[in-house]
Amino acid sequence: MNGLSQDLAPLVQRLRGRPRFLVFTGAGISTGSGIPDFRGPQGVWKKWTPVYYQEFLASHEARIRHWRYKLEGWEGFRDAMPNAAHRALARLDRQGRLDALVTQNIDGLHQLAGHPPGRVIELHGTNRMVECIGCGSRRDPDPVYSEFARTGDPPQCSCGGFLKPATVSFGQAMPGDKLEQAFEAAGGRSWSAPSDPHWRWNRRPRCLGRPSRGAPSTSSSIGVRRHTTPSPI
Repeated sequence: MNGLSQDLAPLVQRLRGRPRFLVFTGAGISTGSGIPDFRGPQGVWKKWTPVYYQEFLASHEARIRHWRYKLEGWEGFRDAMPNAAHRALARLDRQGRLDALVTQNIDGLHQLAGHPPGRVIELHGTNRMVECIGCGSRRDPDPVYSEFARTGDPPQCSCGGFLKPATVSFGQAMPGDKLEQAFEAAGGRSWSAPSDPHWRWNRRPRCLGRPSRGAPSTSSSIGVRRHTTPSPI
């Protein structure tokens, strides 16, 4: 048995013993698709300093910085494809094994792998849409990024509101409906994201997660406490 198989053996045993379970994913699952994590050796925060939501609202310069940061990574997000881990979870969902899939990720790769959009609970929003802070309308990102690349001016909606990728930023409230869905899916069972390099479960294993060097959700202890301050995206 190779090292990878040994690492996965406890997981396989748990999956065999549980007909249904909740999956919680973070940045680590998408690094295999070429999307960088946040705090790893090549992580996003090695180069960029996050723009807080209140800064974005108050400062033209802060909006420029935020859009420059998002523009740099946009093509990588747009062109990324699901990897074997995304596809495996989609197969488990089709088999009726998943209670739900909760993710910190904003890349949309679970949906591209075959998960019905309504079955993926995105705690930090999605990078695949641009949203107006004023009226809440959403639109395809490509034309917005193209216009920003051409002009360097932070984009605005026809209503006058600021446009922003539909992701949750530092200082911005996490979506209450998504949090409620995640708590409900967890069924009131307490769990925390593991801190060691192997899979770990609580006493009544129904939920599982794996560590990454992503920006950890402040609601990662689903069913224990309900935080509303997000991680930086």
